[in-house]
Amino acid sequence: MKHLPLLFITALLCLTACTPVSPQFPPPAETVTDTDPAAYLARIAELTDTVLALKQESFIQKAEYEARISALLGEIAALEARLALMDTPDSGTDLPVAGHPTDPPTDTAPSTRPSTPPETTPTPSMAFHFEIRDGRAVILSYLGTDPRVTVPAAIEGYPVTVIEDNSFRGTSVVTVELPYSVTEIGWFAFADCKSLTSVTLPASVESIGYGAFEGCPHLTVIAPADSYAAAYAKSFAIPHEEE
Repeated sequence: MKHLPLLFITALLCLTACTPVSPQFPPPAETVTDTDPAAYLARIAELTDTVLALKQESFIQKAEYEARISALLGEIAALEARLALMDTPDSGTDLPVAGHPTDPPTDTAPSTRPSTPPETTPTPSMAFHFEIRDGRAVILSYLGTDPRVTVPAAIEGYPVTVIEDNSFRGTSVVTVELPYSVTEIGWFAFADCKSLTSVTLPASVESIGYGAFEGCPHLTVIAPADSYAAAYAKSFAIPHEEE
C-alpha cells in the first residue's frame, strides 16, 4: 500500500504528457478583397486622372504646333508683301489696305477656316504683319502705305483682338479705325505718328498701354460715351469726340 501514491503520481504524469494541446494562431489580418467597392473606386479615379493628364498634354502640344505654323505663315506673307512693295515702287498710296471695304477677296481656293465677310478679309498685299495667339489674331506692325487705315475684324478667320506694342509707331498714318473685336492696345502702339488726326476706338477696348498715343500732336480720339477709351482720353487730356 505504501507504493500507491507513487503509482498515482506516475499515472497522472503519463496522462498529462499524452493529452494533445490545441495550437494557438493569431487572428487573421484584415485584407481588401475583390468585393470591396472602395478599391474599385480608387483605381477608377487613378486611371481617370491619368487619361485626363494625357489628353491635356496632347491638346497643349497640338495648340503649340498650330500656333507655330500660323506664326510662320504670317511671317512668310509679311515678307512677300514687302517684296511686292519693292517690285512696285510707283504704287504709292494706291496700294490696297488689308480689310478696306473696296478690296475684293481674291482667294477662291477652298478653305477649312471659318468664313469671314469680304470687308474683313485681308487682300494678298497683306498690309499687316500679324500672328495667331490662342485662336486670336494679333497685329504686330502696319506694312501698308495708305494713310487711311481700317483694321479688319478678322484675319484668316481669326478675330483681331490685340494691337501690339509699337505696331503703328512712327508711321505716316492719318486716320485709324479699329474694329469692335479689339480689346487691347499695347504700349506706344501709335506713338510718334505726327500726321495722325483721328483714331476710332470701339467700346470693346478694355486696355490701353502706356504712351499709346504719345507724340501725336494732332490726334482726336473718337470713342463711345462711357467707354473705357473715352475715359482714357479724358484722363490723359487727349482731345476726343464721343459717338
